Amino acid sequence: MTTDSLPDAVSVLICGGMQHLARPLLWFLADDAPLTSISRQGPHIQHVRVVDKFIVSEAGSSLWVDPRTHKVLRDPRFEYKQANLTNRDAAQAVFRTPDGKAYDFVFDLTGEGAGLGTDLSHQMLFDRTTKLARQLAQISAKEGVRAHVRDTGGYLTIKPDEPAIKEGQVGGRTVKSKKALWWSEAERAAADVPGLNLVITRSAGIWGPFQYVSPLMPRLYMGQVYSWHKEAMNFLWGPELRVHSIHADDWAAAAWQLACWMAQRGRAAADVEAGEDIARVEYAGKDEAEVKKLIANSEDVCPRDKVPRAPVFNVVDDNDTDQGKILEVVGAAFNVETGFVNAAIATWAKLHLSSVVDDVNAKHFDMVFEMLKHTNPPVTHETTPLTSFLDAETLANRALALDGSKLMRVIGWKPTQRFSVENLLAVRSDYQGAEGSWPTFFNEVP
Repeated sequence: MTTDSLPDAVSVLICGGMQHLARPLLWFLADDAPLTSISRQGPHIQHVRVVDKFIVSEAGSSLWVDPRTHKVLRDPRFEYKQANLTNRDAAQAVFRTPDGKAYDFVFDLTGEGAGLGTDLSHQMLFDRTTKLARQLAQISAKEGVRAHVRDTGGYLTIKPDEPAIKEGQVGGRTVKSKKALWWSEAERAAADVPGLNLVITRSAGIWGPFQYVSPLMPRLYMGQVYSWHKEAMNFLWGPELRVHSIHADDWAAAAWQLACWMAQRGRAAADVEAGEDIARVEYAGKDEAEVKKLIANSEDVCPRDKVPRAPVFNVVDDNDTDQGKILEVVGAAFNVETGFVNAAIATWAKLHLSSVVDDVNAKHFDMVFEMLKHTNPPVTHETTPLTSFLDAETLANRALALDGSKLMRVIGWKPTQRFSVENLLAVRSDYQGAEGSWPTFFNEVP
């Protein structure tokens, strides 16, 4: 097919994501080889602005920010702005470059619940995920951006024995998760905006340097904790339960390549080449009536009887990561015995998952608290972004499994970072270089 040429240089706007994906994307765009494992191809970077609700400053931030990101933000091409993007006027104000032009590429990494935790109201998830995604999409369309990449994360889990999900196999499913409902509706809300050069990415479990908001990172961190306590680390369920993964550097490369891909085609051609019908999911929670009322009274959703179409790509490595592989890598990296709980405990957990989750999190909090007493230099719950917390959705006997063949086939992207002992130890080393983040110890033993 005929494609347009890319400009020599582009401006980039990143909305949200400072807790997870915005930072590795910044490193990737900075073209500073030591910051990332992958070199960037394509247009030069003229200007990058990242906008989020947090205060970010080397003098003090309202969230944990790694040294790499602070280094990038010293580059005059890069800037950080604090803004409430749910406010339309505030959002509109950040969509112009310092010289008053529209941005070329927009990456929408917003959304409530990108991290762990399920105690979120429908109204909060709607306002900060679905409504916000539609608002940013509308502004991008109005500004005529060349590419608008919306990441929705691995919000949908499946039965353990079900094949990995392809991009067109989400609509029509029934979900009980509030997060799955509103993140799915965010995709539909953005896809329904006319004239938007939209690409949707659905990402697997993110891991890598300075990641801490992900279903994978607490599992990796607890390997260090169990190792210090000289206690075996046992998972629920079994080794075949999939927890598909993607290294942050590989994710950034994929997102960039997709932005370039869209900018060379436009929405109509991209829909022909890679479009998927994004039908609604059905919500089966106990508060279903609240959801119906919220949707019925809002213009910020795609009508439930409408099926928008947009290019959608799963972003996942080819490791087919499962609990067995996670424990194999963690056990070797931290020299800790690993395994799985016995059948009786697993059966109890199926019937009383909420109680088991509370017990596990309480135990892990105490283990981390005791370990941190012995760190040198000191690490505390206040200085490290890492957490041992896992929510009920993450601990359930459900698979996070995405089929990534389409991304590789359509744009030729390939993952470069293996989920390996070497790479996990590199993550630990990076954290230990940021004082107060990952524990190192006195010579004493517990």
